[in-house]
Parts: sequence; structure tokens; C-alpha cells
Amino acid sequence: MTARPVDGPFRDLALETAWRRSSLCDINGSCVEIGQLPGGQIGIRDGKIGAASPVLAFSPESFRAFVSGVAAGLFDDAG
Repeated sequence: MTARPVDGPFRDLALETAWRRSSLCDINGSCVEIGQLPGGQIGIRDGKIGAASPVLAFSPESFRAFVSGVAAGLFDDAG
């Protein structure tokens, strides 16, 4: 899975993105936000920081693989 930081002139495009977060986010405030970036990339940023957060961009395929891995428990803390 490959991500790249959104920087330079593309950073302004990320600022215009409609960001979404889980409805469970308000429980502890530790949230990530996702949004559809121009060009079809999926952006992820730190919801606590908001617009000042660095943004990572993933291809739709990489993002789907990540979501599948989360659902399968691949990233669960082993202790």
C-alpha cells in the first residue's frame, strides 16, 4: 500500500475537499478524516488538526485494500 503526502499546489485542492469522519469520532476526539481528492485519490488527514493536518493520498485500490485489512483484523494490536 503506497501513500504520498499532498503538498505544493495540490495542498490547496485538499483544503477544498469535503472531509468526512465517523459518527463515533466525538467519543474520544481521536479521529481521522477521509475525502475524495481531485483526480480520484482518497485523502486521509488527522481530524484533530483539521485543515492544518498533513494529507496522505491513496489510490482507490490501495484504500480498499486498507479497509479490507482493517475489517479482517490485520492491524489489531497484538498486545
